[in-house]
Amino acid sequence: PDLSNALDDHGNTILHNLCQAQNVFDSSALLDGRLMTETIIQRHKSSTTIPNAHGNLPLHRALESKKPWEYVLRPLLDVAPETVSLGNTVTRQLPLHMAISNYPSRSKEIHNIWQLYPDASAIQDPTTNLYPFQLAAVAKDTPRQGQLVTLPSNNAEERRSSHENTRASRNLGLATTI
Repeated sequence: PDLSNALDDHGNTILHNLCQAQNVFDSSALLDGRLMTETIIQRHKSSTTIPNAHGNLPLHRALESKKPWEYVLRPLLDVAPETVSLGNTVTRQLPLHMAISNYPSRSKEIHNIWQLYPDASAIQDPTTNLYPFQLAAVAKDTPRQGQLVTLPSNNAEERRSSHENTRASRNLGLATTI
């Protein structure tokens, strides 16, 4: 039986799992993950457009997992170019937003996703309310919407106490977060 579009307990198809897999296939293994991905895509194009239980297409999973353009993203988009304009069905986040959030700012992945769907430049990321150019300007480790941000205190006593605690922790070899 054809199981290429069968869903696992998390609502993922085989293609979803391959797009997110991290170093699952050893280079000496007979089964090459890239070849498997391309074979599934070519034989079962519909698997590229099936969202999982979290609303992610295989393209979204690949972007979140920082997959390379040549081996995963390009084959997905060659077979199903329409997916570059399809957002997550739950969050509505577009592939361009995901690429900007996950890849270095000058990556070919971001550039190519943008070239395939330039209209996404005018669409706010629904998870951050930022436009792509704003999202790109925010450091990757900057907290996003829904994350707690602790701002520096205006109180001189609190700042001095925090500074002294940090210095004392460094002297003891402890790591702290301010």
